[in-house]
Amino acid sequence: MWNNCEHVEAYLAIPSMGAVLHPLNLRLPPEQLAWIVNHAADRVVIADARCCRCSRRSCRT
Repeated sequence: MWNNCEHVEAYLAIPSMGAVLHPLNLRLPPEQLAWIVNHAADRVVIADARCCRCSRRSCRT
């Protein structure tokens, strides 16, 4: 979800609704992504279809 209107909408809408936005570095290994997501107690992850495989692996750990 890079450089498109959905990306900008998410960056504006998420803080506007009182939620916390923190981007994930998809260059990190899945284990580190999972730790970040779990440590932050994320309830929602927004990911581009190109990133879904990596995102699913990270969220399951």
